[in-house]
Amino acid sequence: MTEKIEIVKAALDRSKADRLPKGEFFINREFLNRHFPAGRGGYVGQLKIACKSLDLDLIGVEIPAASPDDFMAKNAYGELNEFFTVALLDGPFNAMIKQRGFEEAMMGLKTDPSSYAELSARLFEELKDSLPLFIRDSFKGVALLDDVAGNRGLMMSPTDFEDLICPFYESAVSLIKQSGLYAFFHSDGNILSILKHIIDAGFDCFQCVDAQAGMDLHTLRDSYGERITFMGHIDLFAWDEHRIELEIGKARKEFAGGGIILGSSGGLSSSLPLSRIRALYQMRETMA
Repeated sequence: MTEKIEIVKAALDRSKADRLPKGEFFINREFLNRHFPAGRGGYVGQLKIACKSLDLDLIGVEIPAASPDDFMAKNAYGELNEFFTVALLDGPFNAMIKQRGFEEAMMGLKTDPSSYAELSARLFEELKDSLPLFIRDSFKGVALLDDVAGNRGLMMSPTDFEDLICPFYESAVSLIKQSGLYAFFHSDGNILSILKHIIDAGFDCFQCVDAQAGMDLHTLRDSYGERITFMGHIDLFAWDEHRIELEIGKARKEFAGGGIILGSSGGLSSSLPLSRIRALYQMRETMA
């Protein structure tokens, strides 16, 4: 097991390590092509170059819903086995939005709740089929992506969330952890009203801590830090270099015993100022 994987596991297990791990779920292709052109044309190789340059410990990998076996075979994700790799999968709300569009997905919560049950059952079977592939290619975790909240809070009623969405989380997390992998949950926005449900479902880590939506890392640590690890609280879009450095220093002091993975809240895109990315990550190689 590499040092990078061990460092991430220490954070997830909330135990002390020599340093805080760093990770990103979302590094878009435009960012990779612009700043790491040497690897252009080979996604996995290009991602590996970026991870080494940014000195990341954890990296998220998008897995398409269609033909995951063929996709993974072509991309040979085992090449990333020195990093803590996390397979990124849609949860039922995100999947319903992609299937029907946002408005119909929202309306379906009230008018067609059975569609969520049917979709959740399909997603669960796809997860069951994919887990052996993830293990084969040295993945260490699975993240469920479900943007169930906005800046003002949950996008649906608490009852709809508890009845139609949360049961999938509970069954999926159980399956993920039975397979020996860690379970991550991602949502933008303010999820304070449901964070206890996320923790009770058994997730090991929550990403991202959206400061623009009122999610404060240090308040969350005081309330929930003994039960879940946090990831991605650095707002590269809104914070300047000085604020970024201050927040990193504060996190290093408050999370010396584990419980955090340093990273951006919104992912890495080509629209971000490089000076802010450099304030978060000490790059080993010069980006183009």
